[in-house]
Amino acid sequence: MERRRNHCTRGVFALLLVCSACPLGKSQSYQNEQYDPATIALPPGYYGYDPEVFAKGYQDELSKEQRTRQKDEFETTAQYQKRLQEADIQNPFMKKSYAFAAVPTYIKYDAGTQTFTLDFTPSSDTHNINFVSVLLKEGAKNLGDYQAENAFGATFTVTKSIYSSYQLWLTATEGVGKCTTSVTVPPAEARTLKPMITALVIVKTVQPVVSVDRTITDATFSEPRENTQERTTIFGKPLQIRFYNRTDGRILGSCP
Repeated sequence: MERRRNHCTRGVFALLLVCSACPLGKSQSYQNEQYDPATIALPPGYYGYDPEVFAKGYQDELSKEQRTRQKDEFETTAQYQKRLQEADIQNPFMKKSYAFAAVPTYIKYDAGTQTFTLDFTPSSDTHNINFVSVLLKEGAKNLGDYQAENAFGATFTVTKSIYSSYQLWLTATEGVGKCTTSVTVPPAEARTLKPMITALVIVKTVQPVVSVDRTITDATFSEPRENTQERTTIFGKPLQIRFYNRTDGRILGSCP
């Protein structure tokens, strides 16, 4: 879904594109593949599936499925039905389980008992009682500048930017809703371990699987910035929540 906000009070802009190049930032070390919930060990540096890559992959498969289902004008009904029976048109992202890394809600160390208390509780929303949410990834990019001209012939430079966020929406009444556990760690190790503790949410996708909401704020002479806010949501049923050491992949605890 796309919404556009226009802050222009007078006239119409004629936009002359000059530059929209954007340097790519350093990415996380994602492993973009399905996840087996029976996995007992993770590789060092493991960071789950990149939600950005996941969303694009699903949408590409969805487009391919829609093209396959479309009947050609030179195709008979019998030929069309036979082709659909022979084609595997079920989106592969609906068949598998996936793991996404997230920040734990709470990490507290007790030096007296040499114990970490770990908690992961997704955020609830009173406007949507069917799902709870987890922020997976966010960031802003400068998309460059271009020259614009207003209705009075005045030219100005517009800066174009985008803010993107990727959320995981989990079914509120099915699967593992939250996880709290404890793990014993010697004090000498605890200090370096704490910032590396990561939550891993293993899900089975549910409909609508992926949705994208986009809002664009147009530039004006007085506010020469064109801003796009894009929120991508992935929907899933939580099968398991794990805590692990992102450095060496060691699993510290899980629910169930």
